[in-house]
Amino acid sequence: MFSWLKESRIVNGYSQVEISGSAVSAMYEEQKDSAFVSMNPAKLYQVGLLGRRLRDGGGGSAESILANLMEPLHASFTDEITRAVKANDAQLIIGYYPVIDLLSHQILANEFPTAPEDRPGSQHLFNVLLEFDRWRTDLLPLVNTNTRIVIHSDHGMTPLKWDVYPNRHLLDAGWMALKQDGSLDADRSVAFFHPAENGLLVVHSERAHARGFDVDVEIAVLNKQLAQSGLSKISLLQAISAEISDPWKASYYLQPPDEGRLRFGHSETLVCRSCKGGDHTVYHPAPWLRGVLVDASQTAFICSSVGELTLPSIIETVLKSEGLEE
Repeated sequence: MFSWLKESRIVNGYSQVEISGSAVSAMYEEQKDSAFVSMNPAKLYQVGLLGRRLRDGGGGSAESILANLMEPLHASFTDEITRAVKANDAQLIIGYYPVIDLLSHQILANEFPTAPEDRPGSQHLFNVLLEFDRWRTDLLPLVNTNTRIVIHSDHGMTPLKWDVYPNRHLLDAGWMALKQDGSLDADRSVAFFHPAENGLLVVHSERAHARGFDVDVEIAVLNKQLAQSGLSKISLLQAISAEISDPWKASYYLQPPDEGRLRFGHSETLVCRSCKGGDHTVYHPAPWLRGVLVDASQTAFICSSVGELTLPSIIETVLKSEGLEE
């Protein structure tokens, strides 16, 4: 969460965080007896330690516990934004709220079933949205008329049911090679799906030409296999090449099938049931895969010259529109 002060400047990049001011000791005193979550609730949920999940035949109690464990996190982030507003010493406050992201990763597929036979999801995600809206409504009267407050997410989210392993196909087809320990052998491979899991498909130009590797043909074969599992197609995108040493070509990006994500490993099967309920993707025009920006100011932010705000441009664009840019 950032506050734009008249005497300060925000610089992109690393900067040491220094906590100072008269309110710090009071904040610590206020929070010392507050509840906190000592373990990662998402991990506990994934491994079944909160009870049986809906997707595994549970009745919804695990999702209820998970949502309850989000409450201290909700309070942590909203309290920080509220304190910044009450301080009344900033012209622009930008806050981040991750609770919807964390919960969506686990239960989004339950909330938005796409087939009639799927078990209807619980309403926990919507309850979090309502709680956020109630907090925002209470915050509005506290915002000074000269302060702009923006709360953002950095991406959208799509329901997720399947994990797809492109390297399984490449390995079976002989295009990818492994070392004895099972790790990728880049010295013998023709192509592989990159471990960053950002969609990048890396192809060795010389080996591909010598051995007749055709990326379009391989994606077509891969899609036939996905169709047999009832999944939609993987799309192939081309973009500016990533910085990888020659002669590797790194300009192919795979867009996952609907309700699926692409994984780096080489599972025994091409398609596996996913342990997550929601995830991001490489690129997709669907509105639920776009980030969300909430304006919680007294007057609406209007900038007709900007169709979309990217995360890095929020500060610059809002300040410029408010006439606050130095």
